[in-house]
Amino acid sequence: MKLLPLLLAAGLLAGCSDGKSGHAAIEPMVYVDTETGKVVQAPPEPTPAVNPDTGKKTLMPGLYCSRCKKWYPSAPLEVAQRNPSSRMCPKHRTPMETKGPVSAP
Repeated sequence: MKLLPLLLAAGLLAGCSDGKSGHAAIEPMVYVDTETGKVVQAPPEPTPAVNPDTGKKTLMPGLYCSRCKKWYPSAPLEVAQRNPSSRMCPKHRTPMETKGPVSAP
């Protein structure tokens, strides 16, 4: 009887880890530089994000239009939440996506 609490405690302390790290790899985001229009991949951070090439806070999350085959900078979060049309392609007025092809630098 005294062995059961010890086994339970050992099981709780051991956890149920599969031996892999608990940290998932952070996938880079696509940003568009609002000054140059250049598409940049970088780790997620608050926007406007710092462009690693210029040091300026000019990066906004990118939205991709599959008809234009072009990335556009998204509106600031406050605007996007109040105005659903801010996620529409400015040329085709079709919904844009956060995923799309990114050409290598």
